[in-house]
Amino acid sequence: MTAPIAASGRYDQRRPRPIPVAVKDAIALMVVGRADDVDARPLDVVEAAKAVGMTCFVLRRHLDKPHVRAALLAERRRFLAEIVASNPAALKRVRDESRNGMVTVAAARQLEEMNAAECSSRGSPDLQPGVTIRIISPPAAPPMVDVTPNRPVIGKSSLTND
Repeated sequence: MTAPIAASGRYDQRRPRPIPVAVKDAIALMVVGRADDVDARPLDVVEAAKAVGMTCFVLRRHLDKPHVRAALLAERRRFLAEIVASNPAALKRVRDESRNGMVTVAAARQLEEMNAAECSSRGSPDLQPGVTIRIISPPAAPPMVDVTPNRPVIGKSSLTND
């Protein structure tokens, strides 16, 4: 395999090493927590390292690597998406069961906003594909003002009456 012709930086033909299973498990414990924990309390680095059978120092060394850190961020995004997916159901429950009228109105308003945001991100049926061309003419130049002083014509006197 040869390097690309127009590479913008150093081309390394080595692929990043795969992430060890113990490190993947530690990442899951730090983001999601233990599977048997009802509260889903995430573990800190020390507890996660002990749970998967490695030292904290080794886990921190792995977390310094870019591909391991990318896996950690991907796990966090996945977990956040999982949590956020249940927000409409929780809002519906609050709207339907709350005795506080202000909370009910706020939940209904939030559900409306979430629906509007979802529709706008997918594209509304009213929107059609196309291009809009705006022709903007440049502003007209301001009129020129002659600031040269009035000078008498040479040979004629302005004081004499001819």
